[in-house]
Amino acid sequence: MKPVISALLLLVLPAPTLDTTTSAAKPVEGRAGAVTLITGDEVRLVEGGHVIERGPGREDVTFAVDQAGDRLRVVPSDAAPLLASGRLDDRLFKVTNLLDFGYDRQEPLPLIISHDGPTARSGVRDRMSTAGARVVRELPSIDALAVQAEGKDRGKFWAELTGRGLKATGVKKIWLDGRMRPTLDRSVPQIGAPAAWARGLTGTEVKVGVVDTGVDATHPDLAGRIAGQRNFTSDPEENDVVGHGTHVASTIVGGGEASGGRNRGVAYGATVLSAKVCGESCPESAIIAGM
Repeated sequence: MKPVISALLLLVLPAPTLDTTTSAAKPVEGRAGAVTLITGDEVRLVEGGHVIERGPGREDVTFAVDQAGDRLRVVPSDAAPLLASGRLDDRLFKVTNLLDFGYDRQEPLPLIISHDGPTARSGVRDRMSTAGARVVRELPSIDALAVQAEGKDRGKFWAELTGRGLKATGVKKIWLDGRMRPTLDRSVPQIGAPAAWARGLTGTEVKVGVVDTGVDATHPDLAGRIAGQRNFTSDPEENDVVGHGTHVASTIVGGGEASGGRNRGVAYGATVLSAKVCGESCPESAIIAGM
């Protein structure tokens, strides 16, 4: 009987690799999170640096990375020419700004798409739909559309929008639809109030009438600053239940107690006479009576 010789052939194959680039040059101080750029590429902030994972079909794309302290900017090579020509908003590639706005990788990316005017609007709307983006509203005053690009379809959106060039699609520029926050620390200095305060002009002994939704007399910024209040509505609640009147009164006389003195009103030495003429609505007769 002939011996049977068995041979086991082992094929050693290289392990599959993720299409990523990693930088550990400088960690982004105190930050963590991930965003999917408009191009479909994902940037993750990790301990010791950041990781960039290319979107599907983007194996040849390279990235320019700029970092200063806790600010990180990542620009894909196919976006750089459009950015340089002014057709893309630079904030679309500021990773830490996107995180500040809450636009992480699971969020639809809100955009403002400016176009060539009313004649181009319908074509751009159709292009947005084809690209997988949802039109939220029209902005005719600036010839633009507000749209949302879903995270899972963002690479498709980018390819569809840029494949024939933005100009060919009727798109003039793509802006990030950023998030603003209402504050009082800008408007008061902008009108020169601190200069008036320095001259002793704080509104002391002045009474200011506020005809609005009433005021919240318990708000710390208005403590001791309500000279009188009267309700001219049918609402049995004398205090402000809407918030608008409290905001207006604080802009005028607020002492800034709720913010440690940072957000003072224009005439923080004055007091308010509040006439509540609005609840959920404002009867004209109540407004007349309040005045």
